Amino acid sequence: SNGFQREFFKLIRKLEIAGSVAKGLTYHGLRHTVGKRLADAGCDTRDIQAWLGHRTSAMAEHYAKEADQRLRVKGAVAKLKRAARRALPGGTN
Repeated sequence: SNGFQREFFKLIRKLEIAGSVAKGLTYHGLRHTVGKRLADAGCDTRDIQAWLGHRTSAMAEHYAKEADQRLRVKGAVAKLKRAARRALPGGTN
């Protein structure tokens, strides 16, 4: 783990110097982003847990819950839009 983190931060410094990433990118932030992306892609909690190396499924469930909530919000917005179109004179589905 320490060797990976050391190499990660060396790479980050090079990318900052090159202007490819903004200052402030952290190891934890990268891990969080990966967890969210995996959940958004439809990976289940066991996949997320394995990828991130969590000992328990609690954090993986957190990422999955966030992704599920975003999907539910998108679905609800789509339903509202359809309902609004139907409510207009001459509205259709």
